[in-house]
Amino acid sequence: MKIILTILLLNSLIVFGQESGDETCLQEVDTLTNEEVYKITDIPAKIDGGMSLLFKEAAKRIKYSNNSDRYPIESKVFVAFIVAESGSVTGQRIIKNIAGTDIGEQLLEIVQEFTWRPAICKGNPVKSMVILPMILHFK
Repeated sequence: MKIILTILLLNSLIVFGQESGDETCLQEVDTLTNEEVYKITDIPAKIDGGMSLLFKEAAKRIKYSNNSDRYPIESKVFVAFIVAESGSVTGQRIIKNIAGTDIGEQLLEIVQEFTWRPAICKGNPVKSMVILPMILHFK
C-alpha cells in the first residue's frame, strides 16, 4: 500500500512540475515581407464555405498541359500567403511547384479571389501565415 501511495504521489509531482505547453499564438517574422505574423493561432484563417470549396474550385479551374504523362502520377504543390487582420491576402509565394508548370501561380490567383476570415488569437483578429498544400493526381 505504501508503494502504491508513493508512486501516486511521485506521479502527481511530475504532472504538476510540467509546463502548461500552451503553444497558441506564436509570432514569427516573415522573411519575405519582414512583418510579424502568427504561425500558430487559436482559430486559423479560413474562407466562407470551407477549404473544400477552395479545392473544388481549384480542381475545376487549374489548367495543365496535355503532356501530363511526363509528371509523376501524384504531384504536390505548396503555396503560402499572409491573411491580414482585414482578411486581405498578401505576401503570396510558391513553396513547391511542379517543374515546368504554372500551377502554383494559378492556385495563388484562385486563393486571392476568395474572401478570407482572419485568424483569431486570444479573441482578436491577427495577421497569420497560411501554408496551403494541394495534391494533384494525373491519369
